[in-house]
Amino acid sequence: MTLKIELMKSLTTYFVISLLFPSLLFSQAIVFQKSYNFGAFDNFRDFINTPEGGFILVGTTMVSPVTANLIIVKTDGNGEMIWSTTYGADSICTGNRIIQSSDNNYLIAGSYGNPMQAYIFKINSQGDSLNSYFFPSEYGSTCVDVVEIENSDILLIQQVFLLPSSSNIIYSDSSGNIYWEIPAAANESINIHMISDDEFYVTGDNGLVNYAHNILTKYNLQGAIIQNTEFSSFNGINKCSAIWENVIYMGGMYEYTGAYPACVMKTDFEGQLFWYEIYFSVAYSSVNSIVPIDDEKIITCGDLDDQIFVMRINSEGDSIKGILLNYYDKQSGNAMMHLDDHLLIAGNNINGGGGWDAYFLKLHLDTLATGINEPKENVISKLTIFPNPVKEKLCINMPVKYEDQICKLIIYDNLGEIVHFDKNFNIGDLDVSRFESGLYYITVKTPSKPLLTNKFIKK
Repeated sequence: MTLKIELMKSLTTYFVISLLFPSLLFSQAIVFQKSYNFGAFDNFRDFINTPEGGFILVGTTMVSPVTANLIIVKTDGNGEMIWSTTYGADSICTGNRIIQSSDNNYLIAGSYGNPMQAYIFKINSQGDSLNSYFFPSEYGSTCVDVVEIENSDILLIQQVFLLPSSSNIIYSDSSGNIYWEIPAAANESINIHMISDDEFYVTGDNGLVNYAHNILTKYNLQGAIIQNTEFSSFNGINKCSAIWENVIYMGGMYEYTGAYPACVMKTDFEGQLFWYEIYFSVAYSSVNSIVPIDDEKIITCGDLDDQIFVMRINSEGDSIKGILLNYYDKQSGNAMMHLDDHLLIAGNNINGGGGWDAYFLKLHLDTLATGINEPKENVISKLTIFPNPVKEKLCINMPVKYEDQICKLIIYDNLGEIVHFDKNFNIGDLDVSRFESGLYYITVKTPSKPLLTNKFIKK
């Protein structure tokens, strides 16, 4: 077993250049990007493609300071909204996952009521309510994942609102009648993956803040645990997982020297850990979705400093290429899908009024192919820095029009690792004495979106 624990040493110069030149990438990558506003705070949590070529997205919209409703949106293939509907009225109602049922309707997993309780909500392709059933808990709960099995029975994960967290695995019929309910091995279970007619895996973590470990558990349909692996050498939080052939990829956040950088873990079905890789080791970031396309093309999506990153890695966890999507001051990517050589991402972004809009975008997959995107003239302004080469203090001069603005400063080494990050940068000297000798790339993102870039040599 090979365990890989180097922090971002595999991130190539391709990712550095992609982050330095996002404007060019946007023009090449984006097919459409849509925002939908229904209330003060809107957020898509999941989506699914429909047989007719469109999409159904589910999430939450705030209808009052204390009330959230389930929002369901159907779009055509270009992201244009066909209809939208909300459920919940004066109660809290949320949607975490949507799947298509065997009768060509849709099951939505979420929570409803006050206190919130886990529920499954069934709709048709027009968004009409067909059925709903609850899985209550004394402490309140939510349903975070659901799969349909034979005879229209379902398996679901119920997360109970306790500290520390706890989860239950529930097996029921299509009317909500429970066959069995068991405590999950992972206190904070996330995903269910069927691997045969009688066996399934559940991924998650033990849910203890600062001491969490990823957990992989295999069950049969009688609720018995066949295999349980806790990755005790890994301190992190699981937020998503995906199966490709006979391996499982688990993504999320890693606890590293007080920070929580994005990470991905690879294991086989027996729980043998091949490697885990950590990305953006000095920034708060998270892998929220993983989509394996083939053996050497695994796409990850998540958050990096309130922006959406999309990164392609190979089967060894090496970063091949990535882009940073920063149309808005803050964005979050919650769910991703691969469809016909494109990637689709849903989440939320900060709108002009300070609230959130639900967000949906489509981009070309070949944007993440191997290769460097050469910058065009005047795409990005050059940042004035001196001395260069520098030994201790690097003076950074901002253009006059940006001198009074608070900007974001990011410095990457020649391998693409973020070595310095300041989200409240303005102007002045930067102490680089702790940097190792070599070439570095510096980027300043201004509030009005232009990026100022340059590179320097540390003596």
